Amino acid sequence: MTGAHPALARFLEARSAVAGRASLALPDRDEGARGAAISAFLADCLDAAVAELAHGADGVAVVAVGGYGRGELARHSDVDLMLLVPEGSPKETEERAVRMLYPLWDAQLKVGHSLRTPAESVEAAKANIETYTALLDARLVAGDLDSYQAFIDARERLVRGTASWLRAQLVALRERRVHAEPWQLLAVDVKNSRGGLRGLHTLHWLDAARAIAHGHEVEPLAPALLEAHETLTLTRHAVHALVDRPNDVYRPEYAREVADWLGVDSFEWGRQLYRHMRVVDAAVATALSPEERPKRRWWRRGGSEESQSEAARPDG
Repeated sequence: MTGAHPALARFLEARSAVAGRASLALPDRDEGARGAAISAFLADCLDAAVAELAHGADGVAVVAVGGYGRGELARHSDVDLMLLVPEGSPKETEERAVRMLYPLWDAQLKVGHSLRTPAESVEAAKANIETYTALLDARLVAGDLDSYQAFIDARERLVRGTASWLRAQLVALRERRVHAEPWQLLAVDVKNSRGGLRGLHTLHWLDAARAIAHGHEVEPLAPALLEAHETLTLTRHAVHALVDRPNDVYRPEYAREVADWLGVDSFEWGRQLYRHMRVVDAAVATALSPEERPKRRWWRRGGSEESQSEAARPDG
């Protein structure tokens, strides 16, 4: 983009490259995970840009949250950032923090941001499930390590005391989605429809909260759900490239163009997409059912094949 800040040049070039084809060259990436590789490629480029823009913003921790925090960027994804400042910071520190965002806005990127102390970030999470889940995926991109560590410590205390609340909120969101979408649609939102990426995020948030509370790493998804994630992510990249705007809805009339962009058969890709979404939906139903127990977390690698077969049946 003409006139963009030099720090953003590589990221904007990467966004343009992603608009080409799914076969773009990606160094040091797994050929079997093209969707995730494209997302990580964009996130890596944006990390470098944000780190350069943050140079000189002393006393500020620049933290990626939400989808950006997970490294799951698409061509038209929002850039979700949390700017952390110590308690009692002078106004000049806060002004420096916000100034680093100007080049992102000038490049017409959609930036979601907050400016908070570590304590304020946790208080905000208590009041809003979207803020809470976004913070589960927080990671430091640049800046003040002390402020970030203070946030990490406060987040751990929060998560330890709110496991039941998190689960109840996710159950309520699931119930609203099932009520609005009682059966699988032909035009599916690969992010928000039943069985979409948001379903995989739900599974991730449950386990991320558990991992944070107990101080261990989140286990990888089971192979069937990793395949689903790849199919959904590649489809999302294709739709973003084809319509060239924020849009996650895969429509039957897009099938041929999406398949051409991906270099696949349109019928087989559509069949695979809908099948994977049913598997994800079943996994979410199992995870949020009252009978769910940690030993039955089949959606994580190492779960029993019997549980996988049972949970893969679509629910009503």
